[in-house]
Amino acid sequence: MSKAYDAIIIGAGIIGCCIAYEMSKRGQRTLNIDFHSAAGGGSTANSCGNVRFYYSTLDGVATAYESAWYWHNWQKYIHVSDPRGTAGFHNTGSVFIKNQVIDWPKVKTNFDRVGVKYEEWDLPTLQNKIPVANFRSFYPPRRPEDPNFLEESNKWLEGACYTPESGYVGDPQLATQNVECAARAKGAEFRFNQRVIGIRRANQKVKGITLDSGEQIDAPIVVNVAGPYSFQVTEMAGQIDRNNIQTRALRHEVHVVPPPNN
Repeated sequence: MSKAYDAIIIGAGIIGCCIAYEMSKRGQRTLNIDFHSAAGGGSTANSCGNVRFYYSTLDGVATAYESAWYWHNWQKYIHVSDPRGTAGFHNTGSVFIKNQVIDWPKVKTNFDRVGVKYEEWDLPTLQNKIPVANFRSFYPPRRPEDPNFLEESNKWLEGACYTPESGYVGDPQLATQNVECAARAKGAEFRFNQRVIGIRRANQKVKGITLDSGEQIDAPIVVNVAGPYSFQVTEMAGQIDRNNIQTRALRHEVHVVPPPNN
């Protein structure tokens, strides 16, 4: 007979592992299922690890700002020694460019309400701080096949905002594995290289999941943190008509530009 859990978590990225850790600290039995071979092996591993505060809603800014201090005190948060090493948070600060997409006055209002530290940089300050960059405005974006793709712009960006308490996590997958290690220490279980193909329900309540092996595992709660595949999980649960957010797996190119030698 399959073991019953308090919650099955579909996905073992940074969010899934943190959910398992927090639930396990409260004595709840959790099981993470992921079709990758290790924790953080999906979109988490391919992220930039950016820890930022500029979001479009007050709740988003407040949540990001509060969560940042877990990264600032990472070892204290996980409270375990992971034999794979410990991920590092680099408190470099971060700059986001004011542009026609970001509603800067709204972001600024949210920063002030939450208490986020920031500096406003006008265009000359931005050019002085980052002299290697081109701060002309190329909005709206053009596709590479557009004959005017390489055309220079005569418009300039307004400036930027610098938040000194932000930064980046050097190894997002290792950070995820740190939380996995911490969750396991509290009794959480993880199963990798396995795919969920069905969510079983009875009387309009979740009953459990079915794996591609045919195995059925019971739990009264199923948490969907499958990243780009979360919409497929929502579809399995029969909840598409109640979900306004759709996701699909895409390949996203990230370019790392080395700094100049001087």
